[in-house]
Parts: sequence; structure tokens; C-alpha cells
Amino acid sequence: MKNIVFCNSENTVITQEDIGYGQARQEWNRSIQKYPIAIVYCEKTSDVVEAILYAKQTLYTN
Repeated sequence: MKNIVFCNSENTVITQEDIGYGQARQEWNRSIQKYPIAIVYCEKTSDVVEAILYAKQTLYTN
């Protein structure tokens, strides 16, 4: 689990390597079997925008 700062607020990021990933992945709907690269807990709309931009720049550069 990592903490990344977006727009001056700290947001928790959970990746597939983290112990709590399975539980976090199914937190909202257990019937959906999707496996995201990362789960980000954001506080504000601007954090969501920053998280998406961060993911585009760091996770999808290959």
C-alpha cells in the first residue's frame, strides 16, 4: 500500500501486490470479477483527475 499526494491531499493506493487488494477489489460489488492494476481512494474530484493523469503517465507508458 502506498500513499501518493494529489492536489495537496494524501490518497491511498492499493496494487495487486498488496495484502488487502482482494478485499479492496470486491468492496463495492462482489459479483464483478475485475482485477484493476491499482485502486485509489480519493478525497476530492480533483484527486480523481490527478490519479487518472498519474496512471496514464506511469502505468501505461509501455
